[in-house]
Amino acid sequence: MEKLNQKLTVDQAMAFAIELAEKGLGYVEPNPAVGCVILDSDDKLIGFGFHEKFGGPHAEINALKSVVEKETIKGAKVIVTLEPCGHTGKTPPCKNALIDAGVGTVIYGVSDPNPLFDNSGFDEMRGNSIVIEKYNPPIDVEGKLSSLVEKFVYSMENKKSFVSIKMGSSLDGQIALQNKESKWITGDKSRQHSHYLRATHEATLIGVGTLLDDNPSLNIRLDQFTNKKNKVIILDPNFRSKSFIKTSKLLKSIGSENIYIASVSGDEVKSSTFNHIEIEFTESGKINLIALVDTLKKMNINSILVEGGAETISEFLNQKVFNKIYTFLSPSIIGSGFGVSWTKGLVCEKLENKILLSAPEIQRFGDDILLSYRPKN
Repeated sequence: MEKLNQKLTVDQAMAFAIELAEKGLGYVEPNPAVGCVILDSDDKLIGFGFHEKFGGPHAEINALKSVVEKETIKGAKVIVTLEPCGHTGKTPPCKNALIDAGVGTVIYGVSDPNPLFDNSGFDEMRGNSIVIEKYNPPIDVEGKLSSLVEKFVYSMENKKSFVSIKMGSSLDGQIALQNKESKWITGDKSRQHSHYLRATHEATLIGVGTLLDDNPSLNIRLDQFTNKKNKVIILDPNFRSKSFIKTSKLLKSIGSENIYIASVSGDEVKSSTFNHIEIEFTESGKINLIALVDTLKKMNINSILVEGGAETISEFLNQKVFNKIYTFLSPSIIGSGFGVSWTKGLVCEKLENKILLSAPEIQRFGDDILLSYRPKN
């Protein structure tokens, strides 16, 4: 945490703004996480803030409010991770507050893809003698800025939900044994971070097999997200879980209002108090995941964490419906003889058709390693 009145470079201020923005992850969705730092005319830190919760004041407003001596805002530099909004949503446009405060320069990290933003905000700020600059970040900082808003940007630009796939496996890619035993392959710290990933997506998705075999709660067991309940989507074409789900841990954990059954049995699901998602099928008889993701976006579900099992994960890979893969690797070997691979149902008959991924982002959680990838092809 930077100290007030400390002199900062623009790079240091942006790094601090990113640190602030990260505090909003899990609270602001479907809005983007944003951080803002204000430096006076001598480049001393006089204010900072972040977007704290959905529907609440934006980062710029919180940063302006934090400044003790308001007169120091005149001519100040505002460094913000995402360009200030120029339209009215749940809150007034931030460009108005910046103009009224009399700031001198606005330096922003990432452009806002919201179609409601037409650059008129920038034009108006420039018309009020505010200098607008696009930040030119080092490569590592560029990655952090992009990661902050990647789900928001993708959803806005493509009109689709952002899909992440998450699994914990042994070094050789096994996520369970054939007798259904799967607890626990990865360690406590990995599982704790899995809850953070769950909290920073709007919905969690599983197949009906995972529900019936594991009876998961799928709640968010982190102190900072005590009251948060995700939506949970269950791929259950024939509503096989009809009887089981009535006494499931999932129902007790998040309530029927947060459970969505993706099936063909619409009337049956609706009469059971759960939400229904109508599904389509591919020519091979699989759930059409492209159509499903389109439907979820229309339901204002903008980000989804796919948590398995193997058949469900494999089908998302087969249909190439994913934007990110999180793989927690345990330093253990289980073997394919009695193990279940997370790519169990993936079919690749020619190496030229293999799925190519980006270079991984690497994090350490206890003895485990988290590798995060994006698709390349």
